Amino acid sequence: MDRVAGGCWACDELRGRLRRSDADNERLTTDNLELRRELRDAELVMHELQDQFNVEEAVELRQLQRELDNTARDCRLLHFKVYSNCTVSVHVACNVM
Repeated sequence: MDRVAGGCWACDELRGRLRRSDADNERLTTDNLELRRELRDAELVMHELQDQFNVEEAVELRQLQRELDNTARDCRLLHFKVYSNCTVSVHVACNVM
């Protein structure tokens, strides 16, 4: 009789452990689903920020390209003026001699 009583006690202990394990499993499954949702939301925010950054970066790039074009144009104009002044100076120097 002791074996039967002891066996029932062991069965009750195992059933209790199984219930606790099932409860833990359910809680962890719920936590896992919540964490997956949070991860998906974080990834969406990250992609939106990356898209916004790319747009801002493209705007800045276009602005820098305009500035570079303007600077290149100014350099060409200055080069032409310097060349013209040198040519005029050479002609004046030749005529003075």
